[in-house]
Amino acid sequence: MISARNQGQSCPGVGQNWSGSIDADGMARFLRSIYPQKTAMHVAADTGLPVESIKNWLNGVSAPGFRATVTLALNYGPEFLASMVKEKPRWLDRAAREHRQQELERKLESIKAELASL
Repeated sequence: MISARNQGQSCPGVGQNWSGSIDADGMARFLRSIYPQKTAMHVAADTGLPVESIKNWLNGVSAPGFRATVTLALNYGPEFLASMVKEKPRWLDRAAREHRQQELERKLESIKAELASL
């Protein structure tokens, strides 16, 4: 198998043990910041994941598996992944910041359009 590593290319974080950097509580904080009330119900509506599973994750009873984590990341973007890592690799921090900037720029354009219509 050809990988970036054996081709002499740099892959950020390859070979680093990230297991100590996982912040399961960060996921709960992130989801609650989006939906402070009825978090599990709203996340289930966004993702199609089971409400009971989401409640367990939010309460620290269990953690999402691979499929659920990917589903959450696809729905909530790089900021979601960044919320789950204590020491973020530069590429993830940059992606999360760029995603957030794009969201804020979209909101700004919407506000400008609304102001123009007054």
